[in-house]
Amino acid sequence: MPLQFMEEAEPLAYPDAPSDLSDAAALIAPAIIWQRIEAYIRYRWAEREVTWIVTGSGYRTGAGDTWRPNLTPFSGLTREVWDYDLEDWVATTLRQGPLGETYLAHKTQYRLKATVGSTDTPPASVLEAYRRLAEYLVDSAAAPSGAKSHSVDIGQITESVSLDLNHMGKALQLSGAADLLRPYRMSGVNS
Repeated sequence: MPLQFMEEAEPLAYPDAPSDLSDAAALIAPAIIWQRIEAYIRYRWAEREVTWIVTGSGYRTGAGDTWRPNLTPFSGLTREVWDYDLEDWVATTLRQGPLGETYLAHKTQYRLKATVGSTDTPPASVLEAYRRLAEYLVDSAAAPSGAKSHSVDIGQITESVSLDLNHMGKALQLSGAADLLRPYRMSGVNS
């Protein structure tokens, strides 16, 4: 695998939260929900700078590996190669394929930088995923979110709740948001 390092900067601002949230869900900072969503998918709706360090590992006589940013949409891809004599990055021109992939030479280190993210309003399915996740995180029903079992005895009032210890870590899946985000897990979707 040619990827050695990746650094994704924080965007200046995330998209606004959907307007149909409950009062409790609306109190969650949008950045918290967007960060959880973005950790699950490859698509970004807020622009930010990303840097990748990649190494070509193709055959010495062949064209080498191809590499494409693992986040989308991307623009302004710059390419630099590590110059061992200068001990510094030097701008370079690399061949590019029809899908935005870059051809890498054998055993050569590259630093690639791009602006990743869209300024478009997220589609309805993504905003619904946001809503489901936010509402799941603040759910205060009789049986709390993530409950594996819940029982109530009316005589002498007894209540018992058994929680899945991983319910917050599975919030995207348990809320149904992950199903709506599935198309955005693949690189290149809607780009």
